[in-house]
Parts: sequence; C-alpha cells; structure tokens
Amino acid sequence: MRTTSYLLLLILHLCAPAIAFAQTGQLSGHLTDPAGEPLPFASIYIQNSTIGTTSNVEGDYILTLDPGTYQVVFQYLGFETQVIQVTITPQPNTLDVVLEEEAVLLSTVVVRPDAEDPAYGIIRKAIEKRKFYLEQVPAYSCKVYIKGGLKILGAPEKIFGQEIGDMAGILDTTTRQGILYLSESESVWNVQRPNKYKEVMVSSKVSGNSQGFSFNSASDVNFDLYENTTDYGRPIVSPIAYNAMSFYAYKLVGTIFDEASRMIYKIQLQPKQGELPAYGGFIYILDGSYNIQGVDVFVTGASLNQPILDTLFLKQVHVPVQKDTWRLFSQTLGVKGDILGFKFGGDFTSIYRNYDLKPVFPKGFFDNEFFKVEEGANEKGLTHFDTIRPLPLTLEESVDYHRRDSLQLVQESKPYMDSLDHESNKFTSTSLLLGYTYSRSYKKESFTLESPLMSIQFHTVHGWNGTLGLRYRKGFDRYNTRRLETGLKVMYGLSENRPRVSGDFAYQFNRTHFSRIRLSGGVEAPQFNAESPISPSLNSAYTLWVKRNYSKVYNKVFARIDARHELFNGVLLEGGIEYAQRDPLINTSTYSWNKKITREYTPNYPITHEPNNPTTFPAHNALLLDLQIRLRLKQQYITYPNIKIVTESKWPDLWIRYRAALAPGDARFHYLSLVLEKEAIKLGVAGQSGFYLQTGRFLNASQVYFMDYQHFNGNQTIFGNPLEYRHRFFLLPYYDYSTIRPHAQAHWEHQFQGYLLDKIPGIRKFGLSSVLSAKALWIEGNDLYWEAAIGIDQIGVGLFRLLRVDVAAAFSGSEFLNWGVVIGLKLPGSLN
Repeated sequence: MRTTSYLLLLILHLCAPAIAFAQTGQLSGHLTDPAGEPLPFASIYIQNSTIGTTSNVEGDYILTLDPGTYQVVFQYLGFETQVIQVTITPQPNTLDVVLEEEAVLLSTVVVRPDAEDPAYGIIRKAIEKRKFYLEQVPAYSCKVYIKGGLKILGAPEKIFGQEIGDMAGILDTTTRQGILYLSESESVWNVQRPNKYKEVMVSSKVSGNSQGFSFNSASDVNFDLYENTTDYGRPIVSPIAYNAMSFYAYKLVGTIFDEASRMIYKIQLQPKQGELPAYGGFIYILDGSYNIQGVDVFVTGASLNQPILDTLFLKQVHVPVQKDTWRLFSQTLGVKGDILGFKFGGDFTSIYRNYDLKPVFPKGFFDNEFFKVEEGANEKGLTHFDTIRPLPLTLEESVDYHRRDSLQLVQESKPYMDSLDHESNKFTSTSLLLGYTYSRSYKKESFTLESPLMSIQFHTVHGWNGTLGLRYRKGFDRYNTRRLETGLKVMYGLSENRPRVSGDFAYQFNRTHFSRIRLSGGVEAPQFNAESPISPSLNSAYTLWVKRNYSKVYNKVFARIDARHELFNGVLLEGGIEYAQRDPLINTSTYSWNKKITREYTPNYPITHEPNNPTTFPAHNALLLDLQIRLRLKQQYITYPNIKIVTESKWPDLWIRYRAALAPGDARFHYLSLVLEKEAIKLGVAGQSGFYLQTGRFLNASQVYFMDYQHFNGNQTIFGNPLEYRHRFFLLPYYDYSTIRPHAQAHWEHQFQGYLLDKIPGIRKFGLSSVLSAKALWIEGNDLYWEAAIGIDQIGVGLFRLLRVDVAAAFSGSEFLNWGVVIGLKLPGSLN
C-alpha cells in the first residue's frame, strides 16, 4: 500500500500543471493593424479589472481565465479600443483581432480666443490634479510579472583588433544578432505612501542560468508620471509636473473615446529644446477627471546625458480598478543604443494585476529591505513560468531558452571548463607584458603572475623599480559568498639595490554582514600620507620630466591584522592592529630625463608649517591600533539568499574614527576624528550635491612621528582624479598643512548635470555638465585656507566622456595665494 501511495503522489505531482490547465481555459490569438502588421505590447484585459495580459513583439497574446463569459478589452495606444464578449471553455479558444487606427475628433474641442493651443488648458487642469492622484491610494499591493530582454542587433567582426566570434553561442554568425539577456520574474509589489515600498520576488528565470537571479525589478521600473520627475540616472520632468510648462510645448491632436465612451484627450509632447530633460511623444488625459489614461513617450540619449543610448521608450496603460480609481495595468520600457559598434535594443514589459487597494501590512513590514528574493525563487524553472506566464514567448525567445539552458549543462561541466582553461592558460608573448593567469575554473581558483614590466616606475629613493607579484584566488560556492585571496610581491629598486618582500591573506566569509579578515606583513616603502596623495606613475612622470619628486616615503617592516563586520544594518565596524619598525630613507638617485633643469631634487622628507618642522625622525617601533565605525541611518538594501547588497540612504554617513599608538612601541598618542559625508543629494533637474566634513584632534600627543600626523589630501600637479575630489583639495601642498593641532576640513561640490549648459545654444548638444566646488581647511592658530573652483565635466566623445577640467583658486583668509587648472580623468586608480 505504501508503494502505491507514493506512486499516486508522484503521478499527481507530475500531472499538477495539466490538471490546473484542465480547470481553466485559454484565450489566445494575434493582434494586427488593418495592413496585417503585428501590434506589440497591446493591452488585453477583462473590462473593469486588472486581469489581463499584453501581446508580445509579434502581436501574439495568451490570456488564462476560468470558464465563463467575459467582456475582453483590446487596447493599443493610437488605435481604437475594441470590447469583445468572449465565452471561455476548457478547450483552447482562439480570437484574432484587427484594431483600426483611432478616429481623432477635433470638433469637440473649443479653441480659446487667444489662440493658445487647447492642450495647455487641459494640461493645467492635469497639473492641478497631479498631487491628488499621486496620493489618492494611500497603500496598495499587487502582483507584477516582468519579462525583460536585451538583444544585440548588430555586432562588429572585431573590436580592438580581437575577433568577436559568436560570443559563446549568443550571436548568429550570419546576421550578427542574438539575445544577450532574457529573463522572467514574478513579484509582489507593496506600496505605502508617501515613500515606502517593498518588493518580494517569488520566482525568477534567466535564460542560460538555471540558478541565476533576474535583473527584472518592479522597483527599478517604477516610473510614476504623477511624480514631478522620473529618475533614469538623470531626472526627466513629467509632462504634468508643477514646472512642466517650462520644459514642454503641447499640442492637442484630438479626442478619442474608450470602450466605456469616456472622452480622452490625445496631447502631443515636445521638449522646448532638444536636450532638455523632457519626453517627446503623446500623453492621454481623461476628460473631466484629468487623470492619465496612457502614455506613449520617448526620451533621447542626449536628454539623458547617456552617450551609449539612442532612445528610451516608455508606454503605459492605466485602467480603472474601482470607480474613479485608475491604476497602472501594463508598462513597456524600450531601449536602443550603440556601444563600441555593438548595436543593441531591448524591452522590459511589466503587467500589474490583482490589486489590493486596502492591504493590511504587518507591523514593521516596511523596513529598510526594499527588495527581497525569496529562497528557492530561482529554482522553479521554465515549467513554472509556462503555467503562470501572461505574456507569451516569441519563437526566438522559446528557442533561446531551450538552447541556452541546454548549453549551460555543457558549459558548467568539468570537461568543458577544462577545455576552455587549456586554451586560456597558454603562455604567450603578451603574458610577459600584461601578466599571466592560470585558471582552474571548475574548482573556482586561479593563479596570477603580475608582470614587473607593467609596474616599472622611477623614484628618487629607489631609482628605477618594479614589482613582481603572485596572487591566488579561490571561491567556495556559486555566488562567492565565501572566497579567499592571498598574494606575495617583491619590489626591487636598482639605485637603492634593495628588495622588499610583502604578502597578504584575505578571507571573506559572510556576504550578508560583509565579514572579512585580512593578514598582511613584510617590508614596504609607503608614503607618509597613508592615502598616497600622488600615484607612483604620476610621481614618476613629474620626477623624470620636471624634477619634482613629490612622493615622500619611509621604510616599514610590519605585521598587521584587519577585520570588518556589519553588526546590524547600517552599523559597520572596521579595525586593525599593526606592529611596525619604521626607518627613514634617503634619495639614492639624481637621474632625470630633462637635463635643462638645474634644480636639485628635494630631500626625501616632507616640509610642513608645524613648529620645528618635525618631518625627520629616528628609527623606531610602533604598536598601532585603529578602529572606525560607520553609522548610516535607514540604510536601504536588497537581499538575495545569503547575499546582501547595500544601495543608499537619504541620510549622510557618520564615521567615528580612533587611532592610537600603544606600549611597547616608541610612539604615544590618541587621536579621535568625526566624518560626515554624503556622495549625492539629488535636487531634481537642478542636479545633485555632495559634501565631506571632517574634524579631529589628538587627545594625547606625547610622541607623534610625522607619518602619524593628520594629513590632508592635496595636489601639486595639474592632474587629478574626479572620483576623489569629494575629499581632496585642488591646490593644497601635500604636506604643508599636516598637523597635530585641532583641525577641520569641508568639501562641497554641485554637479548641474546639464541644468545650466543645456540652456546655451550650440553648447547643449555636447552633453556637458558644469560643476561648482568649494573647499576649506581650518587648523588651530592658522588663517583659514580655502578654495573655490568651477569646472566642466563629461568632456569626451560618445562613450568616452571621462575628462573633467576645473579652474581653482586658493586663498588664506582674505589673501589670494594662487590659481591653477586641474585636468581630471575619471578612472579608478587613475593619476592623482
């Protein structure tokens, strides 16, 4: 009997999808215009409900319903809406529909005597009602299905001289096209006004990745045009925003009637200037109530300041879910662009259904976790989506799912991975220049030999020098929730005739609390300012060409341990302890490429304004402790199984930092510092601001060596890294203001993101952004040092808009000191 019971249970489990379908019916068909062209992303739904679907890019649709008789609405913006009564039976039901282009009636519009287009009066009324509709439903919950896809529409044969091939089977070698990303997801979207929301993803499917998590997210495509702006990286002004009249020209195309004989105004939108942050296209406004019935709009890459994008498309359909209460039913976000010769396009279609306008959320439901992927969401597979999918797959999408899912089984096998490693592990002539990596992909490990040729630098202490490095990396699971990295490096200076060997070992073991431990030790020659205010490459260039040896270093023999752990959300603790023997170093080389400059190199110790210029020091030992805690109020985050991803907080970060030199070392001090910083405060179309405030003092400074002073990140070159400008001065000498006295510094920057330059004809087409900066440094007993700067950002062509140029002036109190031009290159680790 037990065997029979198990067998019956197994049969029921395997037949469950078929049983479910047997109890429901399916309405399917094809939507076209009168010429037979498919109508993609049309809305098909049961009248007066949000039960429905949309058509796919080929105009096909499938709607799953219980048996019965329904009034089915077929709606496509720009075409007449049809309502067809359909009786659903358990057998397949087919209905092809042809939609006629909408008949636009102008006779119902009364033209005002002042000849202003009637659209302006309608829009003014919509603007008056905007806040009402934004707040009309204080809370709601609904289910959201999203299908997202990105496709390569054209690919070059080569890039940077390298053959592209078929990109691991993605590209059709004849058409040079192929699906890059295909995914479906199902979420529950919960909202509580004014600004609380939470998404729970219950199922996820990614083509070619059976354990992958979809990038689809209702929160990422939450484009509410009742808000004043919509954020696509650059805020775009809504056509019914409070200030919309400054950005848009409106034209009433005419009026149409929906399936319930409601009159709808079709209004054309056009930005007043080509690069303004505004939409083009059409908005549909309901007569009388003046709510949005639909939008069919676009925004250009130039308006977004995104050079890789050509156009972004947004289509929305709103439907009544209760009397006088309309909600978003379907939305399609489309994109077209070009990056390095790869033409791409895609769309993300969302279907919102099963609205609950009076949900009861449990206490504490809306916390700082705004997006959560449920355990097992990525394990339901294609079969699950075949039973719940409201948007039918195209033939190309079906083929891609089955082909790439089959390929995954091969590509994750040990023989396949070993075969790839066999090719990539070959040592070539370029390995001598760029380094060499030996991988064992199946075991998730690799060995890297870092070429000394790429690290050759010049320093007056070491002479010509280079570093030979060896690193080992190991992952322990699919998502790298645990990983290990260790390495060894040998640095050798020819003039100094001295090698330095150091190594490190790091282990990350918890990605929900960001837990990590790191051991390091050996012999190094760090700069006195531990943040390395000038990079080795830039110092080499200035030393060799203009005999300015700005980098000042000392010798350190050390052993150190560091740890990091997030105690709870928003509270991150970091700490380290180090024992070091520190010795002074002297210049050993006077070599230069520029023989015309007769000045001598400066000695290898910094110059400061502090009394007695305490930059020279005897050899000594130091036991150093540093602790810091970061407090981030209301830190928002995303959770995946065993993974946490921090996004942002509207509040600034507060850092509390403590440093100390303890017995038995020779140094003796305690230092406390507070930092308050915020990278981006978004101010709508006016751009965004950021700031960095720091203050500190030594509580006990009986024996402080110069490398332990408080240093400030300055710059004495014409080059900089804009990624670091938020806590770096433009013109401050590297060590002149290093101190043990009480001090404070402040940095502020505002990026206008085209808000000013877009208003200048002939300039706005370049997509430039103006920047204002102000910086100040106070040290007890000194006049206030401060800087003011104006800059131009986003300089470049196409994708490569990496340059920024600032003109800065420096002052001491009311006295002008100097001015300079700083050229910035926005690359991690670029010249400083």
